[in-house]
Amino acid sequence: MKPAEKMISSNFCGMTRVKIFQSHFQLHFQLHFQCTMQNIKKILVVDDEKDCCDTFHRFFTRRGHHVDVAYDGKKAKDLLEYNSYDYIFFDCNMPEISGIELVKFIDVKNPQAQKIMISGYDGINKEFTDALNIDLFFKKPISLEDIQRVVET
Repeated sequence: MKPAEKMISSNFCGMTRVKIFQSHFQLHFQLHFQCTMQNIKKILVVDDEKDCCDTFHRFFTRRGHHVDVAYDGKKAKDLLEYNSYDYIFFDCNMPEISGIELVKFIDVKNPQAQKIMISGYDGINKEFTDALNIDLFFKKPISLEDIQRVVET
C-alpha cells in the first residue's frame, strides 16, 4: 500500500472496504459513483437548530441516504465547495450566512440540487421563494412524511 493511502472499514453506500486517498476529489468521485449506482441520494441539511439537523440525519441515513449536516451557512458553503448534493434542505434565518445568501452560492456551486427551504418565519410566501428560484418551501414544523415524499419522488 502506498503511503498516501490508508484502508478503512465502511459500509457506506453498500461498500465493505474503501480505499481512501488523501485527495478529497478522488474520494468524492468514488462515493458519488457508488451512490449513483445504488440510487442513494446525497443530502445536505443546513439549520442552526441542532435537533432539526439530527432528526433529518437519522431519518435519511436509516433509509440508506448519505447526509451531511451544517449548523450554519458558513459550514454549508465549506461543504458545497467540495461536494455536490441531490437535495439541500435549509433554514432561512441562520447565523453567519442566511439561507437567502446560501441560495445564491448553491446556484453557482451545485445548480442541479433541489433547494428546499424550511422556515418558521411567517413572512415567506410563494413570490419570495419563486424570486430566489427555490424548488420547495415548507413551514416549520414539518412532518417527516412530507420530507420523505420530496426525496422519493
